[in-house]
Amino acid sequence: MPAPTHITGLHRIEAAAFDLYYRHFGKMPLDRASAAGADWAVRIGPLLSAHQTALSNLRLAFPNESASWRAQIAREMWAGLGRTMGEFPHLHEINAYEDGGRIAVVGAERLDAVKASDKGAVFISGHFANWEIMAAAIVQRGVVCHVTYRP
Repeated sequence: MPAPTHITGLHRIEAAAFDLYYRHFGKMPLDRASAAGADWAVRIGPLLSAHQTALSNLRLAFPNESASWRAQIAREMWAGLGRTMGEFPHLHEINAYEDGGRIAVVGAERLDAVKASDKGAVFISGHFANWEIMAAAIVQRGVVCHVTYRP
């Protein structure tokens, strides 16, 4: 069957890169993948134009902080993003409700109430830490979840 005409060579390259990344980080244990993702992003992120945007935004938001403080915050931003990317292939391994686990869910009773009501609900979140965990925690509680985003 021929490939759909809307798939370009660039799409194929992106798909191959995603598959390579997913397999690479997926073969690692979760903690190692998280750390490797952080290390990778801290090395690559500052080379991207987005790094200068982050520093500029930090300068605007925190004019009284030092350049070294803003550089550290930007570094931590890249590390956090890298951890999210490293952990993505392992989302199925993370149990949101495991005692002493990686995350703590606050307000799980609200999810239980939504599930018991048989009505829908809208949950809104920002991109803080591993933003993919929220949907996983909702689904693990037995609530049907559809995710939308705004670029």
